[in-house]
Amino acid sequence: MPSLVGPRKQVLCRGFELSLIHSGAFLCGLISVHQGRLGGRELFMVLTGWLVADLLLGELFSQWIALKVVAGQVAVAWPRAAQGPFFFPYAQGEAPGWRLAATVNSLWLRWRKYLWPTWGSHLRTAFACVVLALVLGTWLGRRFLLFLSGGVWIAALLDLLAGKNAPLFVRGIAGLRLSLAWCLGALVLASPGWGLLGVMALVGLAAYARTWERAGGGRRATVLVNLVWGILIVSLLLAKQPGAATFLALTAVLERAFSWKAGDTWLARKWQLVPWLAAQFCLALALAHWGG
Repeated sequence: MPSLVGPRKQVLCRGFELSLIHSGAFLCGLISVHQGRLGGRELFMVLTGWLVADLLLGELFSQWIALKVVAGQVAVAWPRAAQGPFFFPYAQGEAPGWRLAATVNSLWLRWRKYLWPTWGSHLRTAFACVVLALVLGTWLGRRFLLFLSGGVWIAALLDLLAGKNAPLFVRGIAGLRLSLAWCLGALVLASPGWGLLGVMALVGLAAYARTWERAGGGRRATVLVNLVWGILIVSLLLAKQPGAATFLALTAVLERAFSWKAGDTWLARKWQLVPWLAAQFCLALALAHWGG
């Protein structure tokens, strides 16, 4: 019987690897609430939090996106299995008991022969990441665990809202992951203030818009990115930090210039991250000066 998922394309996940942008976001969250020296226990907590925020959540969301893409390749029509492990004794063809058994056996056939071979590795890895992240989050404190669990639930909500629109889910995860990295970085050693939560939301929205823009979102994505930059700059001016606002405006111009420049080479992508990271560190230092 031919495969119902078309050509057996495996969604390649790069596995556990560091992300410069999310490690930087975690460090920004930490800088915004803590500027003193780190003791041995505090340093170990920071490293553990970074492991959760970057490696484990990064791999979880990577596998989740892969599952979303694979699910979109699955055909709607499935074979009906009249024979299988589930049956009613003496049930005749087209009887209610026979139809129920055929439905259950069809679901079993779908899972065993088509879904599990395609989804199995992604599900196993995602489940292991969730369990390990929650175990480490429990050690890091109640607030850390609360925001970590909340981030996973928000990702599940994004999955439901996106439906079969995988690109929309990818954009949502891009924004959520960056915001969550900021928040978890702050929660390792302190509690985030309202200023940090606001910046975290705006940075996540900017990450969503930048991902949308790179995917060909057009003018609407560009307007959204520029709007977030404008809100952040005005917020710094209202907080009476003109130096930080000026530096952020310069990094915004550079980020826009690099994003408009053609080229998708490895070096070009890394150069595009420089002003984006510099802007986030500027915001972190401004929050530290302002008091979070």
